[in-house]
Amino acid sequence: MVKNKKSILVICAHSDDQILGPGGTLAKYAEEDKDIYTIIFSYGESSHLWYKRKVAVKTRVKEAQKADKIIGGKGVIFLGISELKFLENKGKIIKQLKKIIKEKKNKKIFTHSINDPHKDHRDVYNIVKEIANCNIYSFDVWNPVN
Repeated sequence: MVKNKKSILVICAHSDDQILGPGGTLAKYAEEDKDIYTIIFSYGESSHLWYKRKVAVKTRVKEAQKADKIIGGKGVIFLGISELKFLENKGKIIKQLKKIIKEKKNKKIFTHSINDPHKDHRDVYNIVKEIANCNIYSFDVWNPVN
């Protein structure tokens, strides 16, 4: 009898956070045959101000998908929320996250640290903490030394 395989979710604000934060750990879990899924709140298009929004979004999605393949992930889900607007969209985000969490039957969630100075990162942490029904592991992106 095969047990239902439980997945690991990484829930982050922007499309590079899952690599800059727990990327190595996620790759290790993927090597151990764990299913890794990444949920990204925003496209992070403001990091590419020199591009038109449509081009920036396409670029960020492509980069995230490529990074996901490199670490052995099973897929990336973008929620498409504007940066710095996560709390304004909290109800919508919670509804989407609850559905994904239930569907993926996750065992662990990796998300931003409450101590991260970036507002989007702290907001993601607070939203995830509010709804998570499993172990939460946090990572820093902007705090190399805390």
